[in-house]
Amino acid sequence: MCQDPVRAVAELYSINNPGPAGADELRLSEEIFDNLSFPLLLLSNTGQIIDVNPVAEELFGRSRERLKGCVLPEVLTRSADIGPQIENVAASGQMVLMRGQELVLADGRDYIADCWLRPLTTDGYLLLELHAEADRQLLTRTARREQQAESLALLRRTLCHEVRNPLGGMRGAAQLLVSELDTAGQDPELLACAELIIREVDRLNILVEQLGQEELELQQASVRVPQIIENAWQLLRLELPQPPRIVLDFDPSIPALDGNADALQQTFLNLLSNAVQSGAEKITVSTRIRHNHPCQGIRYATVVSVKIEDNGSGVPGNIEADMFTPLISGRTASDQGSSNHGLGLSVAQQIARQHEGELVYKRLPQGSRFELLLPIIPFTSTRPGND
Repeated sequence: MCQDPVRAVAELYSINNPGPAGADELRLSEEIFDNLSFPLLLLSNTGQIIDVNPVAEELFGRSRERLKGCVLPEVLTRSADIGPQIENVAASGQMVLMRGQELVLADGRDYIADCWLRPLTTDGYLLLELHAEADRQLLTRTARREQQAESLALLRRTLCHEVRNPLGGMRGAAQLLVSELDTAGQDPELLACAELIIREVDRLNILVEQLGQEELELQQASVRVPQIIENAWQLLRLELPQPPRIVLDFDPSIPALDGNADALQQTFLNLLSNAVQSGAEKITVSTRIRHNHPCQGIRYATVVSVKIEDNGSGVPGNIEADMFTPLISGRTASDQGSSNHGLGLSVAQQIARQHEGELVYKRLPQGSRFELLLPIIPFTSTRPGND
């Protein structure tokens, strides 16, 4: 360990945290460095890792010796604003605070943190502190979802009655159309479309009935997620005169899971429709396996991750915090003839929760990403913090 920068760390925290590490105990420099409770990375002015503390070893899943000599992009594949700031801080000698940085670790995990980048010595050594925001954001997100679930429950009883009436009319009209087209023996393409309407109305009727139950319990069976996504996209394409380009990137190793195919199809329809309505020219849908991953605060051994990314306009900032609340929408009543109900995301979130999963949003530099997490095998029912 380079003694001068480590002594500088000790001096820094002896001043900021008076007590056991007083100025007369700088001989304990390494102990102070090692015992701080948040990840610390000692960096050169080129971003090379000189040393780390044990909390950083645990975060990155590598030993101190393996981390030494690495450059920052090797351990943080996306380091947001940190990389560009290293040269600035080294040159100016001024500390920089970067709040709410959305980082990605080398193993693919997301990590949200407030990042302090401090100049340590005149030789150009820097100290990077990572103060995790994930726990606070998880609590906030959980509280929001409870409120959203309550709002959705209030709407279900009246809304389901209102939806089923027009669905019955649509089915009757489609049946008449099927009868006439079948009798005439003409236009098989129109006949197929009319039969598709009947099938979709029947599917929606079942889903609406289930959504209207006080205790929503979806009947589940073995389902294959890629097939459901493809079905949803084919349905949506029928409505679009010029559909955007879609890229399907499915992991072939993902097994079938227990779920309700109709409800999941509705979820993907809602998410894909949102991407189209945002003006996206390209939509990417990918499926991956995540191991030892939490959903709704419970950690599972295996989770299916479905990411739907688009390059559209994104969710407006003024509704981002409440986007899963019923009747919240970023569209105006005149948008593409929309009546602006704002129910799609709240229904999608409710369906995700009924599958013990969750729906997560992330703003992209251009567009949006919605990630649906669906657990396969329970790992432990222990809530975080109750170990």
